Amino acid sequence: MAEPLSREELIEELLKLGSDDDQEILDAARKIHTAVNSAGTTWENLLAVDDAHALNDDDANEADMLDGPANSDPSNAAGEQSGGDEEAIKLIDKLLSRPNCSSELQAELRGYKEDIKAGEFDESDRHYIRALYNRLKT
Repeated sequence: MAEPLSREELIEELLKLGSDDDQEILDAARKIHTAVNSAGTTWENLLAVDDAHALNDDDANEADMLDGPANSDPSNAAGEQSGGDEEAIKLIDKLLSRPNCSSELQAELRGYKEDIKAGEFDESDRHYIRALYNRLKT
């Protein structure tokens, strides 16, 4: 059974690749390689480029709305949802409704919904949700 790939742990190890300590770099690279293999995925899958042309019109419109001007409104108070947040919730709900959504992914997605409610959902989160949706859509 494949081990779930932790985004946070992967980022933590990737950051170590800039270290001045060669042993730390080597250890991080090995951990990253092992994590990707254990997750049953490949670098090609992880680094897949979003291809809006491959989306149908409804999916493209929903995913594109995450990048709209509503996302960049810094005046949004905590707990107030921007248009981008509303669209992110729609994409999250679509991902949660997938029959093969793992319990780990469900927990992560529910955490993003909590972040949205708390006003802690940012551009990088929107980008991640959009990329995840585009990669996992059927």
